[in-house]
Amino acid sequence: MNRGSKASSCLQHLFARWILGLTRKRTRAGELSRDHKRGQDLKFEEEEKKQQQNFHDIKHTVPQHRRYLSFDGVGFGTPSKRERQYKQVRVAKATEAVYEHRMFQHGHDETSLVNMDKAQARKIKISNLIDRVVDDLIRESMQRGDFDNLSGKGKPLDHSDYNPFIDLTTHNVNKIMVNNGFKPEWIVLSKEIRDNIAVAREKLAVIREKLGPPPYSEQDELRWEFHCAEFRQRVQEINEMINKYNFIVPFMEKQMVHYNIERNVDKILEHHVDYLPKDSDGKPLQGDQLGPLPQVHAENVKIGWGEVWSNIKNVFTFR
Repeated sequence: MNRGSKASSCLQHLFARWILGLTRKRTRAGELSRDHKRGQDLKFEEEEKKQQQNFHDIKHTVPQHRRYLSFDGVGFGTPSKRERQYKQVRVAKATEAVYEHRMFQHGHDETSLVNMDKAQARKIKISNLIDRVVDDLIRESMQRGDFDNLSGKGKPLDHSDYNPFIDLTTHNVNKIMVNNGFKPEWIVLSKEIRDNIAVAREKLAVIREKLGPPPYSEQDELRWEFHCAEFRQRVQEINEMINKYNFIVPFMEKQMVHYNIERNVDKILEHHVDYLPKDSDGKPLQGDQLGPLPQVHAENVKIGWGEVWSNIKNVFTFR
């Protein structure tokens, strides 16, 4: 009985000591939390005091430290000085903005170039891959012997052009003519047209060189009109040859248009040097190198008697 009472008293004593220790810990934690809160309050009060000390009202600000509302508060001194300083600041900001914009554009262009290079490299890679696949397929076909029994093996290549838009008979006839040294009619006619128009232009250009630049006298004007009429007649004949050529030429893109007569006459009158005959060095012949002026038959040219009597009168007047 005594042992049981002693054990219970020991347990009570230990429990009392545990309760006392727990109470002391809670008391200590409460004191620490109160001290921490008190420290934060003191710190907040000190910061408020500092802010109140640093705050300056307009009445307490020294005049030389005041900022003006005009010109965005830029500059100091008189209003004219502050305006000048404000303009300088604006110019500097604008220059900086332009520089940044150009740098951005330059960087954007560089990025575009890089993207283009990447795309081009990708295309090259794909094309190389396709070429490699094609080469492999060709090698496999060669190993299987697919190219051994081709038509035309061991024979020379046929370099003759074949137009699928003409019938086979016409193609064979043209081929036979070419092999025997003959040319198709439309080729010969095309050469005749080019040669005839060149000769007609050259003859009229020689007349223009002999008569000189306009305005002409009445006699020279009649000569010029006579040769222009001959030129018009030749060009009209050439245009009829063009009609025949267009009917027989087998290719649509080879057809020719008519020569404009009046446009050719104006060109020769203004730029006759381009149509004059040339020497061995490629320079146009001029003056006496072209020979005498072609004679015009009397029935084709009317004599301007008024001009004749005027010339006779001038001769006696100068004497």
